[in-house]
Amino acid sequence: MAKSSSGRTRPTVWRLLASRHADDAFDGEGARRYGGRWNHSGTPMVYASSSLSLAALELFVHLEPENAPLDLVAIAASLPAGMVIPELTVSELPEGWRSFPATEGLREIGTAWAQSAESLALWVPSAVIPSERNLLLNPRHADSDRIRVESIEPFYFDPRMWKPEQQRPAATRPPSPKRKSQRSQSHRQTAPASQAPALPPRSTAPSRAPAPRASSKASRGAPRQKSRS
Repeated sequence: MAKSSSGRTRPTVWRLLASRHADDAFDGEGARRYGGRWNHSGTPMVYASSSLSLAALELFVHLEPENAPLDLVAIAASLPAGMVIPELTVSELPEGWRSFPATEGLREIGTAWAQSAESLALWVPSAVIPSERNLLLNPRHADSDRIRVESIEPFYFDPRMWKPEQQRPAATRPPSPKRKSQRSQSHRQTAPASQAPALPPRSTAPSRAPAPRASSKASRGAPRQKSRS
């Protein structure tokens, strides 16, 4: 497990949650009651992210449009300066660690770390974007009271994030009837001669006009000719 030090700066982490929970954002009670990706129920833990955008994605993947909270707040908090924070890398995690629901192995790792109380925080890879990091905080650690809330601001998801057409890749969308018709016409106009349907050969013989039909009245009035002997 790698370790990193913040030096003289106070590292900033982010949480995104309903405003009614803002006062209890770092007590870990929700994770203690229901468990989480990195902890078993019964062990308190606080889940934070290294950036606000990552915190938004971590929450967004669990939401549906009809139950998205309208009273979200973004909380920025800083950790004690000079704190050494251990970090778990992807190579140290069990196979399938990004799966949902989370594997039992992740809960075992996180719970064991929290119960050891070796550090206030632990960097872990994000299952949403593995190259970015989330931060686990142990509210039972002796330094947990040194976490300082820097700001609390209202947060709103852009409504475009729930557009139905964005849930389907553009390549799989069926073409519109008008566009399909245009393509069909273009195909017919540019089709090679070899693909054109064969027509029956046209006859080159001159057509014979039908003989005029004699009127029955005229035939009755014509004089009869005597035969010559």
